[in-house]
Amino acid sequence: MISLVIPMLGFLKGSIDLQLPKVDYTFGETIEGTLVLRLKKPVKASGLCVQLVGERRQTRLMGGRRSTRIEKVYDFKFNLDNEKTFAAGEQSYSFTLKLPKNSADF
Repeated sequence: MISLVIPMLGFLKGSIDLQLPKVDYTFGETIEGTLVLRLKKPVKASGLCVQLVGERRQTRLMGGRRSTRIEKVYDFKFNLDNEKTFAAGEQSYSFTLKLPKNSADF
């Protein structure tokens, strides 16, 4: 299990722990994970989501210089909770995201 802890405002309000079974995924796979929200005090927010962004990178060598172009090819947002005041403490949210079967599905 891979775990990524994301501090919220320098740990003043809490943290988000994104737990994934692995870090590399291929086309057609399903990502199953858990987001753990830890808050020191209640926080009003417009919602809570997991976002998956796919990028294609192209590197060219022209005239002895390397140039890299990054293009966003996939952007999917999965809402975990709606606008509300999130209570202090720990809350867990499980999610499942199905990746496109191939690059043509972008």
